[in-house]
Amino acid sequence: ETLNGKLEKAIVLPNRIPILLAADADHAFNIVRPQPKGCLKISVLGVSNLIGTEWQLSSLVTGKKSNDPYVTVDLAGLSSKRLRTSTKFGNLEPTWEEDNTVYFLVDVPSIQHINLRVYDDGLAQTIRSKVLGTASDSDEMARKLSVSILELIDQGSSSTFLDKEIYREKNVALDSWWDGNTRGDKEELLKAGASMRLGIHWRPVSAGLPANPNTVEEEIGAEFPSHVLRVGIANLVFKQNSFAFNDLFQVVCTVTPTMNMLGDMVDEPLAGVTVKKTAQQSALTVTLKSITTEDTAEVLQRVANNLIGKNEKDACFDEAFDFLIQAPHESKVLLQVFTVPDFDADSDTPTLIGQVVKELGPVLIEPQLVKHIDEELDEWTGSHVPAKLNAELKLWPITKVAAQGIGQDTSPKVVANGVSAQEREMSRQQARKLHAEAARLRAQAEEIEKSARLKDRMTSKQKQAAKQKQLKVQIVGARGLPASDWHMMGESSSDPYCTCTLVGNPKILFKTKALACTLDPVWEHEAKVTEYKPGASLNFQVYDEDWGLKDDLLGEVMLHATEFYPDGFSGELKLQNTLEGKEAYLEVKISNQEGEFPKAFKDASGQSQSKLKVRMLGARGLPAVDRHLMHAKSSDPFCQVQVPGKPRSLSKSQVLEMTLEPLWNHEIRLREYKPGDKLNFGIFDDNWNGTPTLLGKVALESAKFHPQGFAGEVKLEESPGAAEAYLEIVISNESGKYPDYTCERLEKAAAAVASEATSDEVESKTIAAPSQPTTCYEALKPIVATAVAQLSRVACGSR
Repeated sequence: ETLNGKLEKAIVLPNRIPILLAADADHAFNIVRPQPKGCLKISVLGVSNLIGTEWQLSSLVTGKKSNDPYVTVDLAGLSSKRLRTSTKFGNLEPTWEEDNTVYFLVDVPSIQHINLRVYDDGLAQTIRSKVLGTASDSDEMARKLSVSILELIDQGSSSTFLDKEIYREKNVALDSWWDGNTRGDKEELLKAGASMRLGIHWRPVSAGLPANPNTVEEEIGAEFPSHVLRVGIANLVFKQNSFAFNDLFQVVCTVTPTMNMLGDMVDEPLAGVTVKKTAQQSALTVTLKSITTEDTAEVLQRVANNLIGKNEKDACFDEAFDFLIQAPHESKVLLQVFTVPDFDADSDTPTLIGQVVKELGPVLIEPQLVKHIDEELDEWTGSHVPAKLNAELKLWPITKVAAQGIGQDTSPKVVANGVSAQEREMSRQQARKLHAEAARLRAQAEEIEKSARLKDRMTSKQKQAAKQKQLKVQIVGARGLPASDWHMMGESSSDPYCTCTLVGNPKILFKTKALACTLDPVWEHEAKVTEYKPGASLNFQVYDEDWGLKDDLLGEVMLHATEFYPDGFSGELKLQNTLEGKEAYLEVKISNQEGEFPKAFKDASGQSQSKLKVRMLGARGLPAVDRHLMHAKSSDPFCQVQVPGKPRSLSKSQVLEMTLEPLWNHEIRLREYKPGDKLNFGIFDDNWNGTPTLLGKVALESAKFHPQGFAGEVKLEESPGAAEAYLEIVISNESGKYPDYTCERLEKAAAAVASEATSDEVESKTIAAPSQPTTCYEALKPIVATAVAQLSRVACGSR
């Protein structure tokens, strides 16, 4: 099932892999998602002549075996395109009137096929499917596999009538016996001749505007979707890329409202239905696409521009998605661009950097129903030049032109309220005219809005010039400051504060408050520098506050304008002129031209973020600090790690309740770590009042783990218990690779869980078929109890 799920997303129709062959090739939309041939609606009406194989409670009355059948219908085995009907309990001649319909887009009717299966449901089957994650083959009662689309609509190998509407009901003979089947008697099953009754409805998909607009139903609540929408995502063009060179980009397409494959209208974001995503791609200076489709001089110019810092790049996607649309004038397309750091590609929280919103109605008046998108992203959060998205919206009408003598729809010509079909058609024509006019007005409004945005962008340059005169500066904190004050009762310390000035101007722009008795202050003080002139550098001075005396300079540093203007700065700076030459650091943030602080963090050497990773495996021998009425004393421990003086580096594990030997197995990346920094670990008991209780702590000097890494146990200090307590950790080397190490406690825990799962597994061969239903029910009791216990462990999140 897992392997099929991966393969079907790549190479099973309608999915395709495009390969660029020619220099003048257009976008791959017509290869990745070509025009579908038609839309096929299948309704499961009923199944007959099934043979019962199980004793049920109803058997006490009838004296016969029975089953609880349901039907699945899928296109080419695609798990994403599958119908499952409701279960009909104790019924060997089931029929369905609702939740029995599925819509398939068909690309190549001559080779695509339908699979029909009848499964037995019920208590034992439900337990088995819960354990396996899918329906078991042993529960399959009847089937008909690889039924071609042409065979299903009685066209043989001919596609002559596929450009017309076809409607019919059909009985499909099912196979009740096949190699490997162990259900029932072979001769009895073959003699019964099970069959499935289907309602088949085909409508062709046409290219461009239909010759007769009356053949398209554009109304909410119609039986069929009116159009197929293809959203093609070409590429993202950066004229001034401000992201890290290895960041990944992804486009998320949301279309609402959309019809799902079961015929329901969905107007909320739903993955796979209204929301579809491209693969994550990197932004490259020169791509294969740009080499083969752009002028050579333009490609060389791009390379030259990158050499002088313009940083022009492309992120190429060449993907497309299909959506079923019932009323285009009601639908909206939202294209959102997200970025995620390369080292965290599986992050569940990518960052939105911009978007494009389009109404679908105006596409109806475009030539060939195609709308090309080539515009800058709105709500842009990157550099001062927004990225440009190239995409395409394409509509294909689903027509209802009936073929003469081929199973035409014989629905009544008069609706329930007495309105004739002719009057209803006239009303529809008038509604279509109004929709077309509304689409024209929407298109006109969109053009006006676009020109207004361009005009606003021009005037925003003036606002931008005003913004350039104002900077936001945040002094986060400092670490390793020298001690300037001598204390009789304790260690020497300082009372530090920080000031900010413009180089060449002694006037203090702002200063933080003084923090008493600390060498690692955290101010997090933010201020605005008004009337800033581009090119002016900033100077930061850290002082020790002394009452009645001149404040002592603890250190200072100058940040050159080229390091923070215009894209901002976030990172650590090494202080100069410190007392006794001690090494100390100041962390500051400066906004970009848009007034936003950059997310990339630089250390004092100007390098990018550290690759150091820490995995907090577990602890043992922790003291018990919580009293409980119903059981012995215990603790609810969690572990945290931090680089001293860098508040952003603080990271915590999850809380594990009521244990003195926790296993967290929690991994974090310390982006702010710098060679020479030590790591402070602390284990705390989580309390309801929000103030945790210290269970032990330990400080690890840099030399113990850098650059080679570290793995093992460290003894905790200041533990309130009488016994010794230990913390088990693994720290990567400077390249982010962990040393070879095996945590025996984790290995034992995993083996124990695996052993329990194996011993508790519910196997079909252990379920006998006693002659009496009551005996069968009693036999199922322990199996049910085991399954419930198994599912409870999963629900509680145990490993």
